Amino acid sequence: MQDEIKIAVLMGRLLELMTRSPEISDDHRTTMHALAEILGRRSASVVRDKEQLFVEGVAIPDDTPFAMSVRDRLKAHEAARIHMAHGVSAVDLVELLRALVATPPPAKPAREFVARLAAAHVVSISIVTQEQEDGASARRAVRVTAALQAAEKPVPAAPPPMPPVVPTPQAPRKTVTQKPVPSPQRSLAGTLAGSVERLQHDDEAELLSRLDQVQTAIVRAIAGNELRQALEALLMLVRQEAEAKVPDIQRQYGIALRRLLTAEHLKKFAPMAFDDVYHDDIALLMRRAGKQGTKILLDLLIEAPSQAERLAYLKALRQTEEGADVIASLLSHHEWFVVRNAADLVGEMGIVEAVPALSRAAQNPDARVRRAIGLALAKIATAETALPLRKLVTDEDPQVRLAVVKEVGGRALSGLAMPLVSAAASEQDPEVLSEYHRALGRIGTPDAVAALSKAAQESGRLLSRKPVGPRLAAIEALGRAGGASAIAVLKELVQNRSNDVRAAAAAALERATASGG
Repeated sequence: MQDEIKIAVLMGRLLELMTRSPEISDDHRTTMHALAEILGRRSASVVRDKEQLFVEGVAIPDDTPFAMSVRDRLKAHEAARIHMAHGVSAVDLVELLRALVATPPPAKPAREFVARLAAAHVVSISIVTQEQEDGASARRAVRVTAALQAAEKPVPAAPPPMPPVVPTPQAPRKTVTQKPVPSPQRSLAGTLAGSVERLQHDDEAELLSRLDQVQTAIVRAIAGNELRQALEALLMLVRQEAEAKVPDIQRQYGIALRRLLTAEHLKKFAPMAFDDVYHDDIALLMRRAGKQGTKILLDLLIEAPSQAERLAYLKALRQTEEGADVIASLLSHHEWFVVRNAADLVGEMGIVEAVPALSRAAQNPDARVRRAIGLALAKIATAETALPLRKLVTDEDPQVRLAVVKEVGGRALSGLAMPLVSAAASEQDPEVLSEYHRALGRIGTPDAVAALSKAAQESGRLLSRKPVGPRLAAIEALGRAGGASAIAVLKELVQNRSNDVRAAAAAALERATASGG
């Protein structure tokens, strides 16, 4: 039985066991151990799409034992997806199952479900509610680069989180005379936060010894998997290092952080990038770790078995400032999706040094890779990218041609003008031909304008069967290119007998004259 079906069966079995009896039995332990063993070597996404259950994209048959219990509980809580990170905590798994078994309230069950997991401090499992899923359906097929661009846009403030459900006390609490015993976790958090906070008030002589104490406490927290408390302390150290005014003090902070941000420690924190709550914090930590942080994120990207994890690591890598050569090295990787993701990053980050590696990768037999390579080359848009782009704008796959030529533009790629003119002459796909014309308008060289002027004119035949779309695109491109030659042609076209041509020419002429042509 494959892992995906095993996960569904084991989760369903545990749900039924916990529904029948909250007492932990040998069956509970055996089943939980089997589930944890699978999730210890991989991550998993469980998705409810209408009446179908999927695990990592694999449709689970309705007659699979226990599996439909998972689907039904997700539906009851109005949850669309559950993402369980690689090496998910067994404690988090138990809390998830308890939340699924619980009877949902009649109103807003999804918010209650998410709030319950948050109150239990679950960090290695995230939930996508049905409401969130419905809102994101139009974006699910967006490529990585577009998703990263969207992630950089300002978003409206989220509504305040629901307060945790507090049971009604059975008797008045005597908080004045009784001191609650702090849990080890809370005590450790207070010790770390307090120790780091006090560093700001130390003089230079005291700082070194106090930093040693803080380092020891953070290392102990990491070893005990108290990662949230350790992360908070590390972030405070990074902030205090940046705020230090005295060079010697700043140097002492730097030494302490280098000792703490080891590869071993960073690997423990990296999976937290999968959680939206901690993503930006982990990205900041990896950025402070420099090239080593970039290398760790890239290793995790290669090994990530789910799309959700890949997107999280890609987003974090987008924020790195060092390790461009490490990213570029992945362009020769044997896995197609690794090369595609690396190309996306190279293009987004504008890594000019990666152009030779991109050129070599442009020969990849996988169309998805060639598409990503072409987009990266077009984004970098230097004179050196024109040569490999010549092959990609005339790729045998029309979807590759279409995607790449949409990104082509700018005088730096003037060397592409004549190859695009030649390609347009033999192109049979009207949509691709229209994009060739628009690309020529963005390039805007005299050769490009001459070709567009010819394409914008009538064919000379009374009844032409040529699609009108490419002609209108050529007129639009003349407006973008501007210049005296383009304006002269557009002035003639505003007198055309076709309403569509006149309207397109008028709009293009207005644009060309407004740009100073």
